Formats: sequence, C-alpha cells, structure tokens
Amino acid sequence: MKHIYTFLFITLVAMSCNRSGEFLLVPYSDGEKWGFKDNEKNIILVAKYDDAYAFSENLAAVKINGKWGYINHDGKEVIPPIKYEKAGSFSEGLCMVCQNGKWGFINKKGEEVIPPEKFERVGNFSGGLAMACEKGKYGYINKKGEVVIQLKYDFARDFSSKRAKVMQNQRFGFVDEKGNEVVPIKYNMAGEIFNELVLTRQNSNWALVDVDGEELVALNYNYVWDIDQGGFYKVFKDGKYGFVNQDGKEIVLLKYVYAEDFENGIALIKREGKFGIIDRSGREIIDPVYDKLNRVGDGIIMYSKAGEEKGFIDYYGNPIVDKEVTQTIRSFSSFTEPTPDTFTDARDGQDYPVVKIGNQTWMGSNLKFDVEGSSCYKNNCDEYGRYYTYTMAEDACPEGWRLPTADDWSKLVAELEGNEKAYNYLTADVFEMKHGGYKYNNKTFEGVGDYGYLWIANGEEKGTCVWFNSYTKSILQFTSGNKHLRNIRCMK
Repeated sequence: MKHIYTFLFITLVAMSCNRSGEFLLVPYSDGEKWGFKDNEKNIILVAKYDDAYAFSENLAAVKINGKWGYINHDGKEVIPPIKYEKAGSFSEGLCMVCQNGKWGFINKKGEEVIPPEKFERVGNFSGGLAMACEKGKYGYINKKGEVVIQLKYDFARDFSSKRAKVMQNQRFGFVDEKGNEVVPIKYNMAGEIFNELVLTRQNSNWALVDVDGEELVALNYNYVWDIDQGGFYKVFKDGKYGFVNQDGKEIVLLKYVYAEDFENGIALIKREGKFGIIDRSGREIIDPVYDKLNRVGDGIIMYSKAGEEKGFIDYYGNPIVDKEVTQTIRSFSSFTEPTPDTFTDARDGQDYPVVKIGNQTWMGSNLKFDVEGSSCYKNNCDEYGRYYTYTMAEDACPEGWRLPTADDWSKLVAELEGNEKAYNYLTADVFEMKHGGYKYNNKTFEGVGDYGYLWIANGEEKGTCVWFNSYTKSILQFTSGNKHLRNIRCMK
C-alpha cells in the first residue's frame, strides 16, 4: 500500500533542511525501493534501499537486507546498515537503535553511547532525558543511560514543554524533568500539551488543565477529543458534534450527527443524512449533499451521490479529472475495503464477520462464546462481546481459530503501515474494534468508550494485552494480571 501513496505524492511527506532552512532531500519510492529527491522532485539518490526515513540532524535512516544504518546528504553511509534491526531519528545528537530486541542509543559517529542491551522500549531525547522501559516499567534516563526518574510507571511518553505524560494504575498525569508529579496522576484520560494546556477527564468531568495541574476550563460535554495543535477540540453532547477552542467557546455549533477531525484546515461532517465539508470557522465550504465522502489523499476526496457514479473532488467541491490519479486511487480504494465473509460458531450458532488483511484472517468482531465465569457489559454481549480472564481466553476460540500472538499483532500493524494508520483502520467499520474497556478485578467495568483491550497468547500464566487507546490513537502491548477480564479477537 505504501508505494501507491508515494507514487502519487499524496501522503504526508517529511522534508529535511540544512541549517539555512533550505529544503534538501525527501524520501521517495519507485514502488519497490526507496531513494531521495530534492524539493523540486529531482532524483538525487537513486532508489536502492528497502526503506528510508526523512533526514533528522543531517542524517537519514536507511534499510538494506533487514538492517538499518544512516547516510548523509551526499549519500555516504556514515553508519553502515549492517547491524541494527530497527532505528529511529536523531534528537539532541543521539538516535535510538534496536539489536536483539533491546534498545539503546548511538551518536552520529555510530558509537553506542547507551548499548542496546536492557531496555525494551525507549523514546527520543528532549531536554537531556529520554523515556525508557525495562521489565514492563517506564521511567526516564539521561544521556549516560542512568535512570534519573524511577522506572515505576505502567506507560510513559516523551517530554514536551518540559512535561511528560505518565500512566499508573490506569490513571494519567504529568511529571516535570525532576520527576515531580506536577499534574496529579488521577485522570482517566489526559491528552497532549497544546499551548500549555492539556485536555483531561476525571470520571465524567472534562476539563482543560495547565501544565502545573490547575484546572482552568470546564467542558460540559458527554465526550471531548483534542484534535490538533491549533487548540481545537471536538465535542459531543446529546447526539450532536461541534468544535470548541481553548477558552471553551463553541466555534462550530453542536448541529452535526457526525464530524471528523480537522485535517489540512477542513473536516468532513454529516447533517440531515448527507455529508459535506466545513472549514475551521464552521463555514460549510461543501454543502452536505453527498451520500458519502472519503479522504483518499492530500487534497482529494472520493464521493458518492445518488444517481451518479463515484467520483473525485478537491476540498472546495471542484471535480478532479486527472485519469491517471483517479484510476490509481480507485484501485487503492477498492483494495482497502474488503468485503467480509461470515463464520458461524457451531458451539452456539453465533455469526462473525471474517476479515482478511494481508495474509491474515481475523474475526470481524469480538468473541461472544459463553465460558463459565465470563461476563458482558450491562448484560449485553452484542456491543463489545464477552469478557474473559486470560486463563479462559487461552481455550475460548472455536475450532480452527486461535488467540493471536504478539507477533501476529506486530505483523498486522506493519501490514497497515504503522501504529496510527493501523489504529484508524482497525477501529473503522470493517474490523469493528470497539473500546470496551475491561472488568477490573471481576467487579467493575473501567475504560468503556475510552480504551479497548484484547488478550494475546504468550504461553505463560500471566497474560499479555493489546491496548487500543482512543486518545493517543495508538496500539500498545503490556502484561496484565489474570484477575482482570478482557475481550478476545480470534484469528484463523
């Protein structure tokens, strides 16, 4: 899928620049291999790499034969691609690399400043600190690899604005560079820092909190999403969507039954059964007259309208008639919308859609088979499926199906081109991954509507989970105790 987007130049392409700010090189693909072009799209380095990243601090990561290294703007391999299984981008003179499943950091000479020997995950350096994870616990290290903020959190993010988001016991907060918990770890949800403010939710109460923990703006809605760095928030109340700014003022009134996030200054909306497009002022730049609208590229919308064949328009409703572009996008659109088959579980007659992604075959909804001790949210099994302990989950899938492994999930995410794209795809209609939360200590349900959890087979007594986070739009994995009940998604 990646090469189609790159060929059309309709993906988000990262550019690199020199110290004077002049754009220099951009990764491109010829459909098979990767190289680099300048900002005029002239080929500077021919496509010979299996993969390539954008330049960061004058070096770019490239992959050959499963190994990563780094080149400079002249194409010289200053760090040969012969050793590392995974790699990142440079930040503050250091770059994360992975060898034998462990992460560390190298400098621009390729010297291992922090050998990849013990950390299971790391983040980028900011202010001299980087997130690190060992034995499932997160904290922060300095550039010598020394732990300076204790590895005690269940999850952590990179520093931003001298603050870092951490999670403990399913609650979120922020720490400063000395490890002080400046925003208390008490929130069911905490977003990213935009203009020194963070969107939070505690129980059913939404609020904007500053980076020192003071709650400044109450948001009286059923649901709120932080959607961009411009300080816009999508809100939902009584069945209608709108948008507010960081003062809590409604910029787009609550009148839409559906609204996507803003991207490139526009958002798709639905009103009175039809789709249209609004800009950031709330003006309907395309009237809601279409039966369906889908973004299929940068500046390109695919539409369907009663009595008309599907076609393509730009963000202002003007038709796109470039035959090469529309034909290729049609092929891509058809490829990414598989038609599910159906599987019937002979044990109880339950029907499940069957979804094929790459060379994998998955159930298109969570398992509902009644194992003794399992339960359903509000006694309704149709919405989220049933909830199981890990012990129950190990043998719950029907004959011919099984509990997926961590490797299965990694391959699925890779097939869908990375974490965020995989999250967006799998939570859409085809795969129907819903945020059913989990049953805490087999007593109360937590995180319903916010998070989704699925058991992973790991051959051990203590289970592993896939965690779908609606706020970070990410898919993570972590180890969980067997006392909690979570959902199952079986694969063939």
